[in-house]
Amino acid sequence: MTGRAAVTSAADPRRHGRWHRIRLTLSLALLVTALTTLILRFLGAGIALSWRLDLLSGFAGPMVVGCAIAAIFALALRIRRTALLIALIALTHFIWMASGRAARTAPIEGRTLRVMTFNSLGINTHGDKVVAAIRQSDADLVCILEASWSTLHELRRASWDDERYPHRVVPEEGKEWNIVVLSKFPITVDESRDSRWDLWWDFYNYRRVVTVHAPESLGGDFLHAMLIPSSPRTAKRWEFGNDLLETNIQILRDYYLSRGLPMIVTADLNASPTMYRTGRVRRALGLLRCKPLLGVVGTWPADNPRWKRFAIDDVFVTSGIKVASWQVVEADTGSDHAPVVVDLVMPEKRR
Repeated sequence: MTGRAAVTSAADPRRHGRWHRIRLTLSLALLVTALTTLILRFLGAGIALSWRLDLLSGFAGPMVVGCAIAAIFALALRIRRTALLIALIALTHFIWMASGRAARTAPIEGRTLRVMTFNSLGINTHGDKVVAAIRQSDADLVCILEASWSTLHELRRASWDDERYPHRVVPEEGKEWNIVVLSKFPITVDESRDSRWDLWWDFYNYRRVVTVHAPESLGGDFLHAMLIPSSPRTAKRWEFGNDLLETNIQILRDYYLSRGLPMIVTADLNASPTMYRTGRVRRALGLLRCKPLLGVVGTWPADNPRWKRFAIDDVFVTSGIKVASWQVVEADTGSDHAPVVVDLVMPEKRR
């Protein structure tokens, strides 16, 4: 053996050992990073440990993509076991994202109910634009959250809405906690109060629930409730909003779900489909979110491009109600939220 051959032979094991250490380091780094995303998401969206972790959970989609890329990278490095583990983490993220969605179906003539939900912004001075969006929606049931003075004024002076929506709940004053309900079908209004909130602002003591007396072709009576817990701009507002949501959940569970009627909840949860509040509504009430899993479009802030918005406004339904279509209305309404219009196929009336 020549001297050069001996040196090369001795260097090969060292290069192999160095490459092995690099692969091991990369393997651990990729696996730990992927696992950390799942743990952080569980701490935020699963048990609401932290306001910031919950906000981070709103980016579950990028987490899935990141884990998938990491798995492909590990596979390219021939770290197969690590690639498999990271792929399983990505799959766990995806299944978690996909859970709690209402079933999809084709529209059925005579059994399809169109619902519009819209946070019109409590300081909106363009009530005419809000009313125009309502008119164009051709919805059977409309819920307007945060109805401003301008919106209420335009609703009262509109000549067309008395015939289209003869049954309604319209507050006297424009305030940010107002809720407007417009219905083609007769309604019975109920206001449920909770004394635990008497020391807080009076408007948080209740959330209105309406029984809609729909025709038998739509399955008959169903319940319509509205939710709008405080936005999580700070940790304290996030905690306050979560407490408010718990009170509303208790009211709906104790007084309404026991009636056995289908329920439709129009909501601005101030939370995306992968954040804590959405999961809490699903676990506590069994309500399913109507937004499709792969619909890359949000509702807030409305001025942003469609794919750069958060889907914080939506319709939730009990099982048995299916979704025929879900769309965000692209219109200038003067609000920082975009309206959502959902076509729901109602269950047949039980005999």
